[in-house]
Amino acid sequence: MSFTGDGQLDPGQTYTTTLVFHAPGHSTTGSPTQGIQFIAQSPTVPPNPNYGPFGHQVFGLYLGQNGPKKYQFLLGIHNTLSDENADKWVTLPINFVSGITIKLEYIVGSAGAWQLKLFPSTVNGAGNAMVLTSSEYGPTWNTTTGVDGIQIFTSQSEETGHPLCWTSMSVK
Repeated sequence: MSFTGDGQLDPGQTYTTTLVFHAPGHSTTGSPTQGIQFIAQSPTVPPNPNYGPFGHQVFGLYLGQNGPKKYQFLLGIHNTLSDENADKWVTLPINFVSGITIKLEYIVGSAGAWQLKLFPSTVNGAGNAMVLTSSEYGPTWNTTTGVDGIQIFTSQSEETGHPLCWTSMSVK
């Protein structure tokens, strides 16, 4: 998806969505199998064809495999323009349960600054909110532009008909 108006999520704007994760298919490479990626244009490097016209990875929230039928949530942060090779990987203390929902609020700052608020909950009740920021993990590479698009991807789910999905997207 791309953003309406000027086509990008600008500093000071907040993108909110709720993601619903189910058990994904298994990765033979160990790569994440579900996630949401934030993408931006580079003023000097043409867009990566893997991300349509939107540019390059800025950061992403991923569900990855950590052993047979074991999963973990990861945050990949691109401090430099490094598609598919995040500069930092942060393992998030969120326990995976099929059907878990994570409300995500992404706030764009200036000069590559950002704030990500995650509100995980499961079918059995609410979890603790967590806040991750560029103060802790460094600014992203896109210091002169906002975010131009979002890519949500999923592998084949083990539970037929239950791939990663989302609800309630908004920009403020």
